[in-house]
Amino acid sequence: MTITAVQDWVFNRIEVRYPAGVNAQPVARVELRHPVRDRVSDLATAPTAVQAAMLACCRIIGIEAEVTAMTVEWTLDKAPHATSRVTLRYQGRDVQASASHDDVVPACVSAYVAGLNALAAAHADA
Repeated sequence: MTITAVQDWVFNRIEVRYPAGVNAQPVARVELRHPVRDRVSDLATAPTAVQAAMLACCRIIGIEAEVTAMTVEWTLDKAPHATSRVTLRYQGRDVQASASHDDVVPACVSAYVAGLNALAAAHADA
């Protein structure tokens, strides 16, 4: 995989489809924004919507990082709010990232993208 030179990816949106069928898996279409490449999207399927979205992000950014830890805090005070924290590992290097959103899946994907950005920047500096 080729790692994009500039690591300023930003989560833009996600669409998830749940096909009917016995062994059907969710399909996620993720759109990321980049200052040079503009909007880039990819589709992926996996056992969960979050896993499918993360796979699509890996293909867009060019890093297949392992999620070693993930937490999500969900509150319903005045408005729904989710905060996701992830720890990613790539080539023996660990990074932590977090993000917030008004929904759980976008919060998880945003945190994952932030972690991939950090890994790509660290990889470029190495």
